[in-house]
Amino acid sequence: MKQEMMNILVYIIKTRKLRNEECPVLLRVTIDGAYSDIRINRYVKKEIWDAN
Repeated sequence: MKQEMMNILVYIIKTRKLRNEECPVLLRVTIDGAYSDIRINRYVKKEIWDAN
């Protein structure tokens, strides 16, 4: 049986800001090197986002 690898990453796009300085939040799902980005229709200010 082949083992598959899956990663989930949640991040923001800092270059696409709204008028109120909020950035869109994206979800990236990677399975065996193939990935898909999904916008989850949530926004957050860049100053309070902790990338760690």
